[in-house]
Amino acid sequence: MAAKPRSNGAKKRQGTKKVEKFSLNRAADAIYAGKGLRPYFRYRDLGIKRATGGRVSAHIIRAARACAEGTGAHKHKLKLQIVYVLKGEVAFWYDGQGEFVLRPGDCVHMPAGIHHELIRGSSDLEMLEITAPAEFATVDVKRAQPRTAPRRTTVKAGASQCAKAA
Repeated sequence: MAAKPRSNGAKKRQGTKKVEKFSLNRAADAIYAGKGLRPYFRYRDLGIKRATGGRVSAHIIRAARACAEGTGAHKHKLKLQIVYVLKGEVAFWYDGQGEFVLRPGDCVHMPAGIHHELIRGSSDLEMLEITAPAEFATVDVKRAQPRTAPRRTTVKAGASQCAKAA
């Protein structure tokens, strides 16, 4: 006999007590709010945090203005961080990797705890960011490497890059 679907769309993950909820977030209903880590960005919550009980977050980050001052070197206390550039251009520095300019279609996976810095971002920048867990601490750190001219190429395959499909 087939299992009956739950009326609220919730699905219990096998072997856990966590409940996942169905989530649909339409672009036509998008709200970009200033509540987030950086004052020069606006954030669109995609509903993933609520749907996963805080295990994962996904949001679109949109520039409210160009960012030329950078974030300063920092790290996040999380397990997963992925950034996929949708529009515009952004320059990042990653400890042990160097500086990279990312453009639409470029995607980077940052290992947990990696020291990094957003150096600058264009006024039309839009990025999809996925993190786990949804809530995490950010800690300022000292930059281990001197700033150099950013590489004008996209992240190369195999260099902490995710597939260009997100």
